[in-house]
Amino acid sequence: MELAELLPLPKVEAVDNPLATDMAFDVVVQGYRSGSATDLSLGAVGLPLYWRPQVRLAARLYHLRSRQPKATFQVTQRMPWSLYLSRVLSWRVLAGLELPARRNDLEQLLRQAASRLVTRVQGAA
Repeated sequence: MELAELLPLPKVEAVDNPLATDMAFDVVVQGYRSGSATDLSLGAVGLPLYWRPQVRLAARLYHLRSRQPKATFQVTQRMPWSLYLSRVLSWRVLAGLELPARRNDLEQLLRQAASRLVTRVQGAA
């Protein structure tokens, strides 16, 4: 899946003569993780540690003609705890045969993050 597929806006290259009021934004995937779990053992006491799957996007909004930045945005989308716990406690994950988040789970998080990011950018433009 391409990030550009998730952004319902025309590309900058499609604008021949930008107006002074035209804005554009660049988007980058800052990071992602598929989730994991471990424990911190302090002698007889153990503390479970969980990292939910997440996708982090960032955007820079700028004036198209002058290229001067107007604002920056960052969005992090995480898998809900209920879904993550049901995945991390499945026998396939516990046996090490599967990660807590599958490819389609990360793509769904990417879709949600992109939607939230576009909403924030449009609100600032």
